[in-house]
Amino acid sequence: MLKKAYSDEEIAKKIKAISGIDISRRTVGHCLKELGVVNSYRRIKTYYPPINFDYSRFFSFNDQSIKRNAPKKPGVYELSTTDLEIVYLEGRSKVFYLGSTKNIKKRLLQHLGFSGRNGGIKNFFKGHSCLFRYKLCSEDWNKTEKELYNNFIMTFGEAPKCNAIKP
Repeated sequence: MLKKAYSDEEIAKKIKAISGIDISRRTVGHCLKELGVVNSYRRIKTYYPPINFDYSRFFSFNDQSIKRNAPKKPGVYELSTTDLEIVYLEGRSKVFYLGSTKNIKKRLLQHLGFSGRNGGIKNFFKGHSCLFRYKLCSEDWNKTEKELYNNFIMTFGEAPKCNAIKP
């Protein structure tokens, strides 16, 4: 996995090294735009998820999997589908919710339980196979969630479908 995205200038240099063709970074930018690739600033700084963000692997979003795999520690988490791409204003994503909490396991179980107040999450869970992944954050998990949320909006043009409240 890449630790950072290439800038347009770095891509131009790689093209020259491989093919001997000398093109400007501006030409690279125009070509990438035509291909639907976001500009270098967004690729490097604000793309969701950030290229160097260390999420856990994906786990099934069900009671057994949460009890076995989710930590009782603070952090951020993401909920997504396995089978449905959600259409957003500026692209498609399987992600439908971003959250943060001081106890990831407890919060994920609340989403599944009767006391969960976010009906949108329950609708996705009932109709689709869903996954979760997380990142532990000992401090500033609220701040990390806000940054992820803003990156998601920058990438897809709107908030995840089930995030009713801005963090």
